Amino acid sequence: MKRVRIADIIPPILHKDVMSESLFKSQFHILIYESHDNRGMIIGIDAFEAKTLALTILDKANERRKVYDLFEKFFLNTGWTFEGVYITGSVTGGPLETKIRLRKGQEKQELSCLPSDGFILANQCKAPIYIINEMLDKFSFVIPEKFKDIPPLERGINEIYLEVKKQAAALDKEFQQMSIKASKKSIEAYAESSKEVMKYVFGYLVK
Repeated sequence: MKRVRIADIIPPILHKDVMSESLFKSQFHILIYESHDNRGMIIGIDAFEAKTLALTILDKANERRKVYDLFEKFFLNTGWTFEGVYITGSVTGGPLETKIRLRKGQEKQELSCLPSDGFILANQCKAPIYIINEMLDKFSFVIPEKFKDIPPLERGINEIYLEVKKQAAALDKEFQQMSIKASKKSIEAYAESSKEVMKYVFGYLVK
């Protein structure tokens, strides 16, 4: 096993030649970095996973992060130690497998999870990430020596955060406008809305 860390999250710029347009636009990649032999490896995740991971790495508030915060508190309150995340799987190119390992005294638990969930939990709980040697040997690439002591810019991570802030501001503005319009809506108009609900749910319009 080799210990790795997340160096950055790459936006949709890779493998466009083998993806449909819609898949390409939603496909991000994590760059994991192994410092001992100065190697990198990329792992695909979708846009939704990338957003939560980026905000967790930056320790920024996010609705989905509350779920992982709940897990962290559960581990602490029940006496379990989150030992780390382990990337395993087939070296022939099969599905990537990720497991989390927990310990309480002499008792151990190993649970399978999605790679993105494992990475988010590792960052949430400040736990290490490991990968099997065989996978790293086959799928990694050597990072040029001149970059060995240069910290990554985390450009992708920060770009995701700025985009999330931009979207949140636009959504907040839209909700404010919606609230103004809703306050002017009549009781009769709301009654009509309920009829549409009944039509959708039960298949006919209430008179």
